[in-house]
Amino acid sequence: MGAGLQVFNESEGLSLDLTKRPMKVLGRKEISGNGEISLDGYPGMRPWYLTESQLLVNEEGAYPVLRIDNASRKILWRNLGAGRTKIIYGVY
Repeated sequence: MGAGLQVFNESEGLSLDLTKRPMKVLGRKEISGNGEISLDGYPGMRPWYLTESQLLVNEEGAYPVLRIDNASRKILWRNLGAGRTKIIYGVY
């Protein structure tokens, strides 16, 4: 019997399937401003993150960005305020 995690959406379609590759938690980080986390040390694995708190805006009218670049295996953020935006991140 396999092990892992499957998440289904409201229409019963599969939206996340972590049964083929195990998920690895690498850390927890407080982020602000602009930055990135490089996960080059994990070839063949893809990054993921969860936010523990809301994304705070750096300045009036700026749009906060927190995203994954799968090609470079990085988690990137821009325009985050100095508040306590926290993420948990890893690879799968």
